[in-house]
Amino acid sequence: MKRIETKNPFTGKTTNCYLERITPLNGGTEKKHFVNLIFRNSERTRKLAMVERGPYSRGQQALERVLERWKACKDCGIPVVPTLRITDDQTLIATDMKADGSEIYGKAMSMYFSEFRKNTLTDVDYIFILIYQSEIAKIIDQAHRLAYLTAQNGILLPIDDGFELIVRTDGSWELIILDLYLAEVDKKTPDSKRVQQ
Repeated sequence: MKRIETKNPFTGKTTNCYLERITPLNGGTEKKHFVNLIFRNSERTRKLAMVERGPYSRGQQALERVLERWKACKDCGIPVVPTLRITDDQTLIATDMKADGSEIYGKAMSMYFSEFRKNTLTDVDYIFILIYQSEIAKIIDQAHRLAYLTAQNGILLPIDDGFELIVRTDGSWELIILDLYLAEVDKKTPDSKRVQQ
């Protein structure tokens, strides 16, 4: 366990906490780990399930790029991870969207349902299959609505993974933008002109 400092991108406030690395994650160009952020004070200890990404090979500029896009999306109600922080080690810490048993389905999951995984589908995979069969029109409609909202706010979606589908164990779902590094924000759209969802 390591003591770190995280910075809130909205307020600039820094918080001291402990980072406990759990499991490395595969995929992407930078290192990723499931981690716990542990906050302690005299009254209680709080543990949050998060994902750590980085350090980024492009350094501080890459971190600022991701934060800028995350803030722009949050400001106009476009679904992104609820929490994103920069550590003093120049990594990003984000809410672990799968900590409650949910699964994320996107382009990277295309291999998931191939023959070699056929016999290892989880309960959430079966929920996804049911949602896909019964609610695909709603998913497409929400994707169109969110794409329109991002365009209205000068945010260009990532070219390869515009949205990911989060499926929860209770059968609910939502679309979310996870790959913020590849998104773009049009600087000509002032914050005062951004449209809320």
